[in-house]
Amino acid sequence: MKKTNIIFIGMSGSGKTTIGKKIAKILSYNFFDLDKEVELALNKSITHTVEEKGWDFFRHKEAEICKLISQKENAVIAAGGGTVLNQKNVTNMKKNGFIILLLTTPEILIKRRSNHPKKSHRPPLHYKNLAKEIKSIWKEREKKYFAAADLIYQVDDSEPVKVSVENVMKLLGEKRILC
Repeated sequence: MKKTNIIFIGMSGSGKTTIGKKIAKILSYNFFDLDKEVELALNKSITHTVEEKGWDFFRHKEAEICKLISQKENAVIAAGGGTVLNQKNVTNMKKNGFIILLLTTPEILIKRRSNHPKKSHRPPLHYKNLAKEIKSIWKEREKKYFAAADLIYQVDDSEPVKVSVENVMKLLGEKRILC
């Protein structure tokens, strides 16, 4: 079976949604933001869900939604930053998808989150120190991101999203033949 989906993984703030939406538009694919789909299913934000029911509940719901969305065809999916923590999610995404890790340094993520501290769609922090939080999460997830990725694309702050989208499309053009 030819894989038809393109899935973006990476840390919160790495550009999964921004780049994913643009690529979906170029390809005339449907776009799904996994975190948004979970919020729609629960009728509340991730922040409120985690505050009320905890991370385990959220991760369970995330796995249910990930399995459903992974079965779609011709979709671009922005996976939540922690989706790779559950190997079943990765397995489900790989059945019909090509996974691209948007690799962004913790320093860039800290800068992005510092510039937009009130973005309510971002999950709550465990620590009061943003830098400590991001570095801790990166350390926890780094190996899982690399293990899940079929392709790794470095996104840095000096590169406009337009160039990132163009570069990812070029890489997809070469790699989609292999899918």
